Amino acid sequence: MHPCSTHLSRLLSAATALMAAGCSGRNIEYAPDGTVDTSAPETVGCGEAPEEATGWSIEGVALDLETLAPPSAADGLCATAIDPSPVLSGQPPSDLAVGQVCDDGRFAIYNLGDAPAVGMFVVIDDCVPGNGDTASELQDLVLQSANGVKSSDVAGLGPGDVYVMDSVTGKGDLTYLTRSYQATLEAELVAYEGSLDDDGFLGGRLLDADLEPVAGATIDCSTCGELTASYQDDDATDGLFETGGTPNASTSASGRFFLPRAGVSTYKVEDGGAHTWEETLLGSLPGYAVFSNFIATN
Repeated sequence: MHPCSTHLSRLLSAATALMAAGCSGRNIEYAPDGTVDTSAPETVGCGEAPEEATGWSIEGVALDLETLAPPSAADGLCATAIDPSPVLSGQPPSDLAVGQVCDDGRFAIYNLGDAPAVGMFVVIDDCVPGNGDTASELQDLVLQSANGVKSSDVAGLGPGDVYVMDSVTGKGDLTYLTRSYQATLEAELVAYEGSLDDDGFLGGRLLDADLEPVAGATIDCSTCGELTASYQDDDATDGLFETGGTPNASTSASGRFFLPRAGVSTYKVEDGGAHTWEETLLGSLPGYAVFSNFIATN
């Protein structure tokens, strides 16, 4: 994702306030008897378009963060476009539209209307099961994974327009975090003892202006208190974030970083002056894996 605008900053701040208020993390509402509330937008099947297409759409490819491969055919994942703006007035966010994720990771979210002024999230998570299923029967394979959409990128889109999210355009890798890989990260993140369900994390890649990963870069938040970044390398035999028993001090060839319990504040990226990144207001959300790529301006 490109460096944040004020709109995206407000988006993340609003979502943080929502999660701090204790709202549900999976965007699933339950009736008093424990059944799923079916008043949410209807989910469009994999590869299907609605019978009546009246708005614009978001397309992308969702990949497993651990394997960088598409999901299993049995995973049953969905992509949901979410408007967080109601949070500004103390209300829950709105699920705008939902599309199933195909076996090859492709998804499409149809019939979107005016873009929210504060931007949007595209969230990859387990699909909501059909009417009558109880909360105890829901699968929970994925920690919901949020990818931000800048309002300036989608402002003015109308019927028939398509917004594409992928690593080629720099608008998000659309990765998601499985529960099994979540356990791995919780065990290996540097100087971290906790639960990502409670803390969430901010993760992504540090890229140059040509969208190539930058090695030797660091990310820091001077106002976040004790916050340790973990930088992933390509050799997992000695730990995902260590080399010879020593924590990696900067990015490797993948450019990938993780910041658990990352407070909403200003983040700064440096690599000794070879590239320049804008300082960016971002943060993690409890119960979410928030993904954002930092892209250099030169």
